[in-house]
Amino acid sequence: MGDAWRSRLRSHDLIARLGGDEFALVLPSTDEANAHALISELAMHSPAAWSAGVAETPSATPCAP
Repeated sequence: MGDAWRSRLRSHDLIARLGGDEFALVLPSTDEANAHALISELAMHSPAAWSAGVAETPSATPCAP
């Protein structure tokens, strides 16, 4: 599934396998609505059922030292 999803992501997006059947996507400069739209698109092209969630951080949040 990771390979199929990678072909639909932008070059600066990140897909990572966390373990077993758990994956994480990091989608810079993507708001919650667009992340949900991408999830819907990925679901249409996936051979198996899966669930997803979205978390968004403000882009102006400074990194802690």
